[in-house]
Amino acid sequence: MSIATIAVASLVAALVVVGPLLGIGENPDSLLGASGFLNALWVWVRWPVVFALIVAWAATIYHLIPRRQNPWRQELPGAALATCWWLAVSTGFRFYIDLASNGVNAIFGFLGGALSLLLWLYLLSMGLLAGALLNAINTARHRAPEPVT
Repeated sequence: MSIATIAVASLVAALVVVGPLLGIGENPDSLLGASGFLNALWVWVRWPVVFALIVAWAATIYHLIPRRQNPWRQELPGAALATCWWLAVSTGFRFYIDLASNGVNAIFGFLGGALSLLLWLYLLSMGLLAGALLNAINTARHRAPEPVT
């Protein structure tokens, strides 16, 4: 699971960081003869692909890690919640870093960057746990009560 997580994180990071650069150039269009169509398509498709990859990764984590496995359908609400949480936290941190990085000295910037990274990772883990809690509540609601012996 760790290797799969690293692979998915690398792919998502590449889509987020390098993705905007792919829509700027004209080389892919000129090679395929699409004349601007691929650039416009990439702008609209990039974020749904990132969202789908993160949802699939979170649903896989929720499905494979626990001892008792549920159907994949029951893992999707928690995975969608965790993904929305992650995107909201990451967007908020991007705005915070943009605001906080203006006029910062070197020592404060280094320490603030490390603390910001730790807080960001903490909030991401809270999102993963919130999705797992939502899945547990849905599973308990749909599961028949066990007979008392």
